[in-house]
Amino acid sequence: MPVDWKLENVTPIYKKSWKENLGNYISVSLTSVLGKVMEQITLGTITQHVQDNQGISPSQHGFMKVRAYLTNLISIYDHVTHLVDEGKDVDVV
Repeated sequence: MPVDWKLENVTPIYKKSWKENLGNYISVSLTSVLGKVMEQITLGTITQHVQDNQGISPSQHGFMKVRAYLTNLISIYDHVTHLVDEGKDVDVV
């Protein structure tokens, strides 16, 4: 990736209270649009490679586009209800 695409402009953004207090600002990093596009292409390629080569198990729900916390909850609920239907004890922490 070219060096110009990696350069960032860090800008302080005012949050609250006194403007004189540096703790009342957050820093926002503004990066190159081309750098962001390259990042997304790279991320997509790596993600596709890992999925195609079974690098991520089907039980992984976090940080996946199709599977998220909701599919995880549904999966757990389904598993627990099957165990209860079979008369087995279930402990949930």
